[in-house]
Amino acid sequence: MKWKKLGKIFDVDEKKQKSWNASHSANPVCIKLNSAEIRVYFSTRDTEGKSNVGSFDYSIEENKVTNVNERPVMLHGSGDEIDSSGVGIGNIIEILGEKYMYYMAWQIPQGQHWRGDIARARLNLENNTMVRDNEFLMSIDNDLDKISLSYPFIIKENNNYYMWYGSTDTWDFGNGEMLHVINLAISEDGEKFDNRKKCIPYEIGKAQAFSRPTVIKWKNKWRMWYSYRGNKDKYKIGYAEADNLDKWTVKESNFYCSESGWDSEMVCYPYVFEYNDKLYMLYNGNGYGKTGIGLAVLEEE
Repeated sequence: MKWKKLGKIFDVDEKKQKSWNASHSANPVCIKLNSAEIRVYFSTRDTEGKSNVGSFDYSIEENKVTNVNERPVMLHGSGDEIDSSGVGIGNIIEILGEKYMYYMAWQIPQGQHWRGDIARARLNLENNTMVRDNEFLMSIDNDLDKISLSYPFIIKENNNYYMWYGSTDTWDFGNGEMLHVINLAISEDGEKFDNRKKCIPYEIGKAQAFSRPTVIKWKNKWRMWYSYRGNKDKYKIGYAEADNLDKWTVKESNFYCSESGWDSEMVCYPYVFEYNDKLYMLYNGNGYGKTGIGLAVLEEE
């Protein structure tokens, strides 16, 4: 697959920074706003390093940002709430007429390692705000998911909801790097996810820490992009294909760092979507989203 990078389209304006968006524009996702624009949601960090949700509107045809939301879409929780340390965006999906953002809810208990659960928030498009759904929570409750969960991605297919998500097996496999893999869970209603299973194969030292999958069906084949790294190296973007949703084959992604500039050290957190019969990718570069959001288009396969 041959991708053409269209350049960086957004980063946090230093002149307009507020306490809730002091840095970063990570984990971008988008929805179609109208026939001419998309709305991009992203995780941004406050002055304490905790992540909130911001947004901006973008015209692909004109290649420009048309509006930046000066207010937060969603703030992290407080006290001992599940997202007290931040909101890591997964993706947005419509269920029974409501739009939900599923996300990684960060916690860093005092004196302990961080951990994540999977939560969701209801999106109100009229005022562009999200409110956490306190009735939903997916956590570490079986032998497969032992320690911590991360960025979910959900689609609906054949009356079921399929969720790909990150799961930590160990913080240190013995080489100084965690083993954090992508698993799959299935739900009939988007609320209770069962049938959890391993999904993408890993290789110690080369691909053992995965993050932020995105899945789409394109030309009669299921396709997945994700972030991955080996042993303490920089994130890269990986790619896998499947004829059905639980048997994936890893392929070459052909999406690499640039020779210089904002994405020369790292490419990560891909979000692939279809727009006017073309595939586009939102992604982050150096510093896990600190240097902004880029856009690429698939030129040929």
